[in-house]
Amino acid sequence: MKRCFVSAVLCAALLFASSSPALAWTMEKQDLSDIDVTVDNPTGQPNEPSSWAKTEVDAAIAAGLVPPLTGAPKYTDAVTREQFAELVVQTVYVVSGGEAFDAEKVSMVHFQDYNTEAIQKAASIGVVNGTGNGNFSPKLVTNREQIACMIARAWTYLAGRFSTIPAPAPADDLSGYADYASISGWAVDGVGTLVYNGLMKGTDGGTALAPQDSCTVEQAILLCYRLYTAIMPA
Repeated sequence: MKRCFVSAVLCAALLFASSSPALAWTMEKQDLSDIDVTVDNPTGQPNEPSSWAKTEVDAAIAAGLVPPLTGAPKYTDAVTREQFAELVVQTVYVVSGGEAFDAEKVSMVHFQDYNTEAIQKAASIGVVNGTGNGNFSPKLVTNREQIACMIARAWTYLAGRFSTIPAPAPADDLSGYADYASISGWAVDGVGTLVYNGLMKGTDGGTALAPQDSCTVEQAILLCYRLYTAIMPA
């Protein structure tokens, strides 16, 4: 068996080393079945994801979806807006082969309080927005309904940009969940899209969605990985 030591950044580079034209590339998952992959912990701290999340987190790292995150959070920490921007931009980059971002549009994004390349890229494709008064508020933590909406926007953007990427199925009816009423009105479609397409699972035995609960780093990684698997062909 071949044995490789793969960092998250190197993995992304290996996945998409070709320079095929934009809008005309062919999606293909990397076959990792014959590779024993050892990876650096991309969060920068000696910690492990929760047992229920480990399989998908490891798969996300192997697929190159997890970059080093600002602040070196633990997997169980609440993910910040900046950290999620880093995750979703990396996922969009891997899925699109680096063809998703327009340099001119990225350069036009400017928040008054904070700007990084990941934040500018995420904002340039409409995945993240500001928090008011021209600010981005990078250190604010996010909740499950906010992350759901940002993932749904990323999928919708990719499907609109690339003809080879399937659009998500329409949002599901969420009224059967015990805490349906706690979902913000603006978030119903985003949460419903992720639930119907299998990206977001229920809590408490599948009876609730916990939309106002903080989203952890490992939960955000799982959602990005599920977006990747939903889009990329088997």
